[in-house]
Order: sequence, then C-alpha cells, then structure tokens
Amino acid sequence: MNTPAPLLQVENLSVEFHTDEGVVRAVQEVSFSLYRGQTLALVGESGCGKTVTSLAVMGLVPRPPGRITGGRVLLQGTDLLRLSPRQLQHVRGRRVAMVFQDPMTALNPFLTIGEQLTESMRYHLGLSARQARHRAGELLERVGIPGAGRRLGDYPHQFSGGMRQRVVIAMALACRPQMVIADEPTTALDVTIQAQILDLLRTLQQEEQLAVLLITHDLGVVADMSHHVAVMYAGRIVEQAPTEEIFARPRHPYTHGLLGSVPRLDETASGRLTALPGEPPNLARLPSGCAFHPRCPFAEARCQQQRPGAEEVSPGHTRACFVSWWEQTAAGRG
Repeated sequence: MNTPAPLLQVENLSVEFHTDEGVVRAVQEVSFSLYRGQTLALVGESGCGKTVTSLAVMGLVPRPPGRITGGRVLLQGTDLLRLSPRQLQHVRGRRVAMVFQDPMTALNPFLTIGEQLTESMRYHLGLSARQARHRAGELLERVGIPGAGRRLGDYPHQFSGGMRQRVVIAMALACRPQMVIADEPTTALDVTIQAQILDLLRTLQQEEQLAVLLITHDLGVVADMSHHVAVMYAGRIVEQAPTEEIFARPRHPYTHGLLGSVPRLDETASGRLTALPGEPPNLARLPSGCAFHPRCPFAEARCQQQRPGAEEVSPGHTRACFVSWWEQTAAGRG
C-alpha cells in the first residue's frame, strides 16, 4: 500500500531574531510532516519556539528583527519560503489559515463580524457581496453562533470570549483551506468553553479532512486532540512520536518531565507530581552541547559538549538524546 504524501513538510527550519541582547535562535533545524486529516501537536514550555515555527510556516515572521536562516516549508511540494509576498497572499487564508489564541487581537474592533468574514471570501473565492454574506451566515451557524444571520452586523465586543473564538474559527474555514494552524486556541477560555471549542475543531476537521497544526502547552488538550506529537525545547524538536506512544513511553527526559508534572487519575493517592528543575535557557545565550543538560538528572559529561541528533528509537518515534535513561528507570509511564 502506498504511503500518502504529506500535505506539509517542514525541513530543517531555522529562524533567528536580532535583539539588543544578541542573536536569539528561536527555531533551530526543525523538521516535521503533517498529513490530511491529521492533528500534529507542537508542545513545549513558553518561549520554546512553537509560535515562531507557526509564523514561519505562514510567512509572518516580522522582518526585521526576524530572519529565516535556513530550511524549507513545503506545501504539497511548493516551498512557501521562496514565494513572493503577493504569492503568499494567495496561500494564506485560501490554502493555510490560522486560529490565534486571543480572538480580540485577531479581530478588528472597528469592523463588523460580517465585514471581516466576507473579506477573504471575496478576495480568494471571487464571491459577490451577497454570496459572501450568505456564506458568512452559514459559517456562523455551523460554528454554533445563535441567530447567526442577525449577528453579522455586530462588532467583536458584542460577543463573549467563546463566541469570538468561534468567529475566528469560522474566518479560518471561510475559504475551505487544506490546513489550519491553531495557536493555543483555548488558552483564554474557561474549561467548559474550552471543551466546546475543541469538540468544534474536531468535528470540523473530520468533516473537511483538515490538517491541523496545534500549538499548545496543555498536555490534556494534546491527549484529547492530536494524532502525533512533536516536543520542542529551546528552539529544537527533541522528541516526535504518535500521541499514544508519547504518553505511554516517552523517550526523552524533557518529555518525561513534562508528563510527570501533569495530574493523572490513575495514580495512587500517595503519588506526587514532579516539577522540572530550573528554567528554560535564554535563547540568546544557549548552553553548550544539549540545551537541556543543565536541567537533566541523567546528563553525562558529553551532554555538556555535544548536541545529540535525532535518532529513531522505534517505528515513527524519534528522540534527540545520548542517554538510554529509560532502560535504567521505569520505562516510560505505561
């Protein structure tokens, strides 16, 4: 059976920013693939490079101070990094769309919801004003906005936080893209609304066979939503695997530490959460060797001098670590 080609293929992507502190290497040689109908979760602590990776895919890294220094971002074989700004305009919204974590910054407070929904459809799909407004009403109804047709004339401040996020999702789906990047889509919402938004994203993905790149630090969301996980630390991907494999058998001490800090219902009452020691490094002054070694309880002498490359430890499961630490400890969490 032929393996399907990835919709998105990121190869050795590197992004840096020139700041007063020096050069910040926000993303370093990041590689991953995303397929139709699949959700890939990009996971890690704040500042690890998740959002910068997504901005690079969208061609939205601010220049200056940012600069893409290497790699390729292939969308069905087309390198987005080589497209002109005008060519990228035809990709953004039409083939790849983005759901931002704060809908109030994603929405223009001076334009009605209807105006913001119809703009991209008229630009990308060539719809008339009447056709675009009709489809905008259908989209609002589809994402669960009550009285959708009447709400097209309302402004963002007239919607609740959960409803604004639904509007942002409707905007992302307006031109039927192949892929959606969801950057912390539920961070600003309460738990009940979070569940509703995640259910909505899951349903829409199944109906449209969307590829979803999910940016998050919430491992509960990862377990619920994703098919595959890429764990980032200090601008690099340190582990990649199918979601079930990551949770059952983590193969990098950073991943193990992240999972150990999350409450689990199946643990005994005497079980304790473990916190990762220390803090993530300053990306302008990264430590030598493996960037995680100052926080790693399993670090060896070579970890301070050499940076480990990614290696496959089981089919579809890669990690960047010298130490087979799980062989001496309880192998994973399964």
